Amino acid sequence: MRKGRSFKFTVMLLMVIMVSQAALMGCSDSKGTSTDSNVSEKEHEKEAVVLKVSEYGAVGDGTTDDSAAIDTVLDMAKLKGQDDTPVVIEFEKDKSYYFRDMNRESIIFDLQRYKNLTLRGDNTTIIMDKSLNLITYVNINESENITIEGFNFKFSQPWYTLSTVDAFHQGTPDEGAGSINHVNETDPPYIDITTERTLGITETYTPDCRTEFALPYTEGMNRSHMYIDRIEVLDAEEQKYRVYFQDWDDVRTKMSFLEEYQLQFMLGIPYWDRGELSDGSGSIIVTNTTNVDMRDINVWAATSFVFHMRNNYGDFNIKNCNVTTEPGADEAWAAQVDIFHLKENRCKFVIEDCLLEKANDDVFNLSTTYLYVDNIMSETEFNMFCKEFEGNYYMPLEVGDTITLINEVTGVFVGRTKIKEVVEQEGTTNHIIVEDPLPLNGYGTAVYVDSLGQPDSVIRNCTISGTYRFRTPITIENCTLNTLYAWIDNIPSVEGPIPRDITFRNCVFNPLKAPDSKVSYISPDYMMQIGTTCNIGSGVQPHYFAENILFEDCDIDTNMINFMGNTANVSFIEDGKEVYTVEPAQ
Repeated sequence: MRKGRSFKFTVMLLMVIMVSQAALMGCSDSKGTSTDSNVSEKEHEKEAVVLKVSEYGAVGDGTTDDSAAIDTVLDMAKLKGQDDTPVVIEFEKDKSYYFRDMNRESIIFDLQRYKNLTLRGDNTTIIMDKSLNLITYVNINESENITIEGFNFKFSQPWYTLSTVDAFHQGTPDEGAGSINHVNETDPPYIDITTERTLGITETYTPDCRTEFALPYTEGMNRSHMYIDRIEVLDAEEQKYRVYFQDWDDVRTKMSFLEEYQLQFMLGIPYWDRGELSDGSGSIIVTNTTNVDMRDINVWAATSFVFHMRNNYGDFNIKNCNVTTEPGADEAWAAQVDIFHLKENRCKFVIEDCLLEKANDDVFNLSTTYLYVDNIMSETEFNMFCKEFEGNYYMPLEVGDTITLINEVTGVFVGRTKIKEVVEQEGTTNHIIVEDPLPLNGYGTAVYVDSLGQPDSVIRNCTISGTYRFRTPITIENCTLNTLYAWIDNIPSVEGPIPRDITFRNCVFNPLKAPDSKVSYISPDYMMQIGTTCNIGSGVQPHYFAENILFEDCDIDTNMINFMGNTANVSFIEDGKEVYTVEPAQ
């Protein structure tokens, strides 16, 4: 500490001398002052407090647990960052920092209520050991002006194993077969496997998370999730196990696909692939935060969502942030589920120069969560509840927010209007008054808050491989999209809003298909669907439409798009001229 005080005093003394010299010389030129708008970022950065992790005991040899050292640095950054002082936490170039025990907490970098903070690496690797409680690399909450740059993120061991299938047992469907998370107690479906890596269990493993899944391995050409009920140990030494499946989501078709094509079976290693798919889950989480920059980042291993960002403000710039497997490593997958899971954000995202692949779920899910009307006071006043979070809609509503109301059962478009007053928003109460009367409003009407859908966001110069969902306004330009399947639609009771103002510009679309295209995902004939739907399976034609979906100078086969009963307005433009269009059926 003495050394730090001495350094600060020296800097202050030099500043006094410089100011005195300028006054004596009669200098009135303000170009060199810190208040000038043209001062470079690097000159401003000189004002920041720099904390070198090596000076706080971090070793960076890839094996010594640096948890305590980094915990200390984060506390010091909070202390030094008072009065909005910028702080830079600096890691050494090319070094690897190993983390195992952050005071038995689940997060390595837990940034709660920080401001003007930079985590800076330079090809610096963060290694997470998940054998205790760690599941999240970075959690940013209620913070402002956060920069993270120059890191690689990985686990200390692989989180999954490939395996060969020794025996198949389809079982017999019972009365509840097909319903979500159903467990067949009489004759369940299962397979016997021999794994390439030990699962590390000696007794039956039952996942806490009922969405934990495995799948046939086809090098990214399918997304056939097979939800696990339990894993029994047949012979731990020989790495032989029996995997029982929940009896839903067409599991027997996926088992037949696995058997017919003699595919390997990819299975998460218990306790290493954990990560509850909930609002608070993710490998890099950002919530309730204003302005974030992330650049020069590689995520080589992630469970749950990779980038899970909700309820944020300002500008989010994400550049050269790649999700793929580690170079030189014999790995098949980088991520368990979504790469970018972005919902209910007021911020604008600019995502550019990224390689995004090797995920078991969506590369992008850009959407909003449903609300439902549960109490009506008048044609302009009503209350809503959110099924996903048991009534509570955690994103604060604001005057001027645009909302869209639809009837998912009848297909009626109820209306689009703006919030005039937020009467109360607390717990399960989301009580509002809107600007325009809604005579068709009723109990159970679905409500989307359009203005919470990451407004004006841009994805550019990226390579995207897998499935993706774009349901909120966005521009995707100069991208290559290797497409397993894409949704530009709404899913009743799950996600919205009604898609509109989505532009693909100068993009190339390449279809991906499994050995048997029936199980690639959704459809053997299409790689994308555009439009709207009512309650799944109802067969009702909706009277609300996807609007202003534009493909400009794109390389795409329109025969591989399902236009969903002509429930969308879609235009294809080449060299400024419209060459193909789809209009909603009247």
